[in-house]
Amino acid sequence: MRRQTLLILLLSASASAKPPMVTPLIGTFTNEEQVYFDKEAGRPAMPWFSMKITPREGGLMIDEIDAYGKPTSDGHPLKTSRDGKMTILDYGACQRLYTFKNGGLVGAGTRGKCSAPASITAANDHGLTLTFPDGRKMDLRRSRPVTCWVAVRKDKNKEDGSEDWHFERGVKLHDQGGRASVGGGNSGAQPVVIRIRNVTWDVGSTNNPVVTLYVHKPDKPDRAESYSWAAPDSARIGINLRWMQAGCNYDEKGPPSKLNTQNFRG
Repeated sequence: MRRQTLLILLLSASASAKPPMVTPLIGTFTNEEQVYFDKEAGRPAMPWFSMKITPREGGLMIDEIDAYGKPTSDGHPLKTSRDGKMTILDYGACQRLYTFKNGGLVGAGTRGKCSAPASITAANDHGLTLTFPDGRKMDLRRSRPVTCWVAVRKDKNKEDGSEDWHFERGVKLHDQGGRASVGGGNSGAQPVVIRIRNVTWDVGSTNNPVVTLYVHKPDKPDRAESYSWAAPDSARIGINLRWMQAGCNYDEKGPPSKLNTQNFRG
């Protein structure tokens, strides 16, 4: 009997020692597609929102960021732990519980006093679902990192009369509405903004998914000067407008994450 009791204790200790399942939570996420298609359909659209979740010792760090990847608020650290088969996100006074199901995390309740305006209720290959107390859901899709080179023709030609170009390598952004600015300042070239979307069309559309590269002027962030597109499983995409050129490559090999094309309604 004593031997059996010791065995049960050892098994319990082994189970509790397993690390919490947090991988589906790690990444950069935006509601770019939900906002775009809600506006296109004339539905009430939520504000554009993006968050980046990174691992830290003993837990995770949540940062709210803009389309350029810059923080828009102080980071939100939280601890992670495991209770049996449950993964726990510990915000201090509030603990949120999750179970692992179909390759992702699903909300399974709370402990303590939880008063945040929204909570993560699902995390998977598609991205994150934020649910508000009134039942509205924010669809935050998982992005993939992209690295580009960008060339912008300078305002003045070289001394020999030939065109001069401002050239930047290693320009970083992501494919869920991520933006990067090139030129301007002392570069001698006009400022240009590039943006990338991994577009899966609204419910009912017969259009095929595409990756789209947009070129914007800084004073017209919502209207593209031009754009190009490629298949969603393409490794690269480029554009040439004569006065500017860009070529972008996905940092990660392989197909994009499996995307659920359902758009949540507000």
